[in-house]
Amino acid sequence: MHGTGGSDLCYSQGNAIALSPCSSSRRYKHEFADYKGGLSYVNRLRPVTFRWNNTNDLDLGLVAEEVAEIDPLLAVYKDGEIEGVKYRQMTVVLINAVKEQQVQIEELKSANQELKSAVCGLIPSLAVCGKKEK
Repeated sequence: MHGTGGSDLCYSQGNAIALSPCSSSRRYKHEFADYKGGLSYVNRLRPVTFRWNNTNDLDLGLVAEEVAEIDPLLAVYKDGEIEGVKYRQMTVVLINAVKEQQVQIEELKSANQELKSAVCGLIPSLAVCGKKEK
């Protein structure tokens, strides 16, 4: 929404919620380090359905206390207590998980090609031996 002058609910540096542009520019940040959370974090997350106490409305999401056990950076705190989940930052975890899965896919494709070559050397009449891998 930056290009249109719009604002979102964002967390300030002090974790206060404010209606303001959410900036990702490097000019507002320092001490960069690669974030390591990824597939192992995603595998530990527990999506749940639940009902809100005040309205009894059915909803879905994550339990903030459980998320904080995985990585405290993914939780919102208020007065020293866990208050919520930083759902926007969860995309960083998902990006890493996708990247990890892509490495696994490439490794499996390579192993599959090696196995295919070995099998087709022994049994060239198999249907799989006539097809070219993409």
